[in-house]
Amino acid sequence: MASLDSARAAKTKALKLFSRKRHVGGIGITRLGAKYAVQVNLEEPQTPRQSFPTEIDGVPVVIRVTGVIRKQAPRKKTSRKDPPASARSGAKNAE
Repeated sequence: MASLDSARAAKTKALKLFSRKRHVGGIGITRLGAKYAVQVNLEEPQTPRQSFPTEIDGVPVVIRVTGVIRKQAPRKKTSRKDPPASARSGAKNAE
């Protein structure tokens, strides 16, 4: 069973091994049932020449195709005093 500490150590190794591989969007830790695994996020499906180990130091490696991960724009802050327009118009229709 892979503990969180062993998954963290395996993630450090995975960063060194995979960070320069093409289409790797991120490397993290995920849960597999009661144990932990290293997750490698790919921007595109693997090519036949790309190979990833199934485990690092006994910690499973999970490959997931996530697509390109981009930072989201900040949300606009809304005032809590004014209800949304949809709520205001709904009250008039109820009459």
